[in-house]
Parts: sequence; C-alpha cells; structure tokens
Amino acid sequence: MKLKLFPKLFLAFLVTSAVLVLIMGLLVNWTFKQGLQDYLHNKELERLNELVPVLENLYLSYGGWAIFRQKPVLFRQAMNASLKHQPPPPPDHPLPSINDARPFHPPPHPPPRFASILAYLKIFDSDYQLVVGRDTALLKNNLHPLKQNGKIIGWLGLRPHRVIDDSLAQAFQAQQVQHYYLIALLALFISVLAAWLLLKQLLTPVRHITSGARALSDGNYQTRVKINSEDELGQLAADFNHLAHILERNEQARRQWIADISHELRTPLAVLRGEIEAMQDGVRDLNALNLKSLHGETLRLAQLVDDLYELSLSDLGALNYSREPVDLSELIRDSLQAFTPRFTAKSIQISHQLSDGLILLADSRRLTQLFSNLLENSLRYTRPNGRLEISLQRQENEIELGFEDSAPGVPETALGHLFERLYRVDQSRSRVFGGAGLGLSICRNIVNAHEGEISAKPSKLGGLCICIRLPLTQRIST
Repeated sequence: MKLKLFPKLFLAFLVTSAVLVLIMGLLVNWTFKQGLQDYLHNKELERLNELVPVLENLYLSYGGWAIFRQKPVLFRQAMNASLKHQPPPPPDHPLPSINDARPFHPPPHPPPRFASILAYLKIFDSDYQLVVGRDTALLKNNLHPLKQNGKIIGWLGLRPHRVIDDSLAQAFQAQQVQHYYLIALLALFISVLAAWLLLKQLLTPVRHITSGARALSDGNYQTRVKINSEDELGQLAADFNHLAHILERNEQARRQWIADISHELRTPLAVLRGEIEAMQDGVRDLNALNLKSLHGETLRLAQLVDDLYELSLSDLGALNYSREPVDLSELIRDSLQAFTPRFTAKSIQISHQLSDGLILLADSRRLTQLFSNLLENSLRYTRPNGRLEISLQRQENEIELGFEDSAPGVPETALGHLFERLYRVDQSRSRVFGGAGLGLSICRNIVNAHEGEISAKPSKLGGLCICIRLPLTQRIST
C-alpha cells in the first residue's frame, strides 16, 4: 500500500522525535549519574580533612606506617576506635582468625558519616608507597598531606567508586529516573502534536493546489486558490493563480480567435453567395463587370486565408529564416519604391531619414514582408493628403526604425492591443478599409524572430507611430 505524503512525513517526524528524545534521555541520565557520583565523591573528599588529625595520631602512636602495612586489619580497628574516641588497640593485638577459638568481637562501628568512605581510603607514606588501600592509580592532585612537626609523613587519598551506595542518593537517583521517563513521554507527545499541526498547516495549501490543478485539467479555468502566507507555499499558490489566469485568458482568446475567424470568413463568403445566387435567379446579369466583382471577393478571401496560414506558421515558429548581411536602408528604399505609386495616388507624402551603412545579419525576405505590412497599414488607414515619415538610425548596439503617419490616430486604450490577431479599432480602422487585422500580428512575430522589440505609440503627426528596435548582434530564431 502506497502511503500518502501526510503519513510519510508524520512517521518521519515521529521517528526522528522519538530517537532524539531517547538519545537526550540517555545522555541526560548518564550526565546526571556522573554528576551525582562526582558530587558524592567530592563530598567524601571534604570529609577527609576530619581524618587527617586522626591518622597523624595513629602514626605517632604506632611509630610509623609499617605495622599497618603488615596488619591491615589493625588499621581498621585503630581507626574505628579513634573515631569512637577510644584508645587504639596495642600493636601486638592478636589478629582474628577462623582457627582462633577465642570469641571475636568486632570493633565499634565508626560514625555514620565516615562509614561509607573507610573502605575506599588510601594511605601512602612520604615516598608515595601504598600503605593502606587497593593498589590503584596514584592521583597526586587528590591527596591530603599528613604531617608531624611540620614534616610530611604520608598522604591521604580516596579511591573513586562508581557504585552509589548511599540510600538517600539512590532514592534521589531513582526519583530522577522516573522524572526522566515522564519528561520523555511529555516531550514525545508534544513532538507528535507539533508535527501533526505543522504538517496540517503545510499540506493544506498543497491539497488546495492539487484540487485546483484537477479543476484546471477539467477545463475550469476560473479556479483560484487562497493565499494565506507569504512563504514558498504562498508563492506556489500565487504562481498557480497566475497560471490559471493565463489559461483562462488564453481560452478566452482562443474562443475569440475562432469567432473572429468565422466572422472574417463568413463576410466574403456571404457576398460571393449572394452575388452568385442573384445571377442564378436572373437578378443580376452574368457579365464581365459582375464576374470581376466576384473575382475581387475571391482574391480577398484567398488573401485572408493566406494571412491566417502565415500567422499560424509564425506562431508555431515554422516560418523559415535565413541569415545574411542586409543593408536596412537599401531594403526600405526598395519597399518604398514598390508602394510609391499607390501613396502618390492617395496624395500621401513620404519623407525618410535613413542612415546608410547599417548592416544587419537578418532575413531580407522576412524584413521586406515586415516593411510591406507597415507600409500597407499606413496606406490603408492614413487619410488622403496625409503624411508618412520613416526614420532609421543607430542607437549604441541596436537599430531604431520608426513609421509615423498622420491622422487618424489610435486611442490610448487600444495601443496595447494593436498587435493582437484580428484586432481593429472601430472608430478609425474598421473593415471598410479592408484587411483582416493580421498584418501587425505577423510583424510582431517577425521582429521577435530577430530578437527585437516592436511597439506602438501616438505619432507627433496625429496618427500612429510604430517603433522597432533590432539588436546589431543577434541570432535569428527559427
């Protein structure tokens, strides 16, 4: 069974928290135990100061340490007697033996505060030779000097012991262990609760985005998700909403595109059908003039289909581009020469300021198409007795090209839509002027393929200004 993201992350948090709590509990318990043992040992070291005068008196009473090295039990008897403020046993006191028939009475117990440390005492002579105690490592830093008349006669130390035999300390340690267990369980519970709340907080936006993506895949492009944070998940939600907005806009554009194409094709087809049916019914004569009208409508329909086909190719990037050095001034002059008779017939004056020697690595055929579309656009919409100004100059690492014509102008609100497919400005650029509103869209694709920029703004002559910027160092996009 495949686990979802929530149980996977929850188990990961749970296992991680449990391991951390276990490790911390073991470390804290070990640290506490070591600290308690060190504390008890240091407390016992402080008690050794009370034994120093007792041991110095024993040294004086027995004439040295030799007797204690030979008879360790005598040292314990003497210590017990001295701590009980009794006279120490004589040096020739017989040692207890399992073969001794006389009853043996153990010496009195030392005071309780010394009972736990007598077994761990270590006594060295002045040469650091062990007298009493086990032969363990010598730690000179923890030894107390024993003196007689200002002369060191030995050293007193305490062998470390790691078994806690104090009843109060043992009870305190057991109580702390219980507290550790309770704290560990509480920490684990808090970790589980925090992991659950955190995962719920993190995964709720993910669920919303997932459901939104499913809605988008079903075609519901109005879907939006709520943005409740400014972190990465909030940015992801914002990007999702932006994507949904783009898809919704593209869907609207697609529907509008289909409707516009249908309308553009329906108009010439309706004219053709009406004229043909009129000839069939005898309303209009089948003569050369009426056939010429039909031929004109057929040519306009063919031009519309060709423009749609070429625009679709440019949108798909399927137009062929070839790179070669092109003189832009010469290319513009050639395009103007082909349009001059038509501009003259409409009494539109053309002026240009073309900087020579501007060589660009570009596709001359596509640039000719670009210039032809712009000239056709100005010729179609500029009023008679108008004016067209063309400028070409270099600005640092790019070439600026401008086409400015006279009235009529374009409203400010329409400037941003001129390069959209099938877009027209109703007030001044309607279908009575011809065209299908595809020329500027094709121009934009050609400029983009040359890694340039094209824009529209009001002209100082009262009409429209088309501005084109082409980089001098470029690579043709294919």
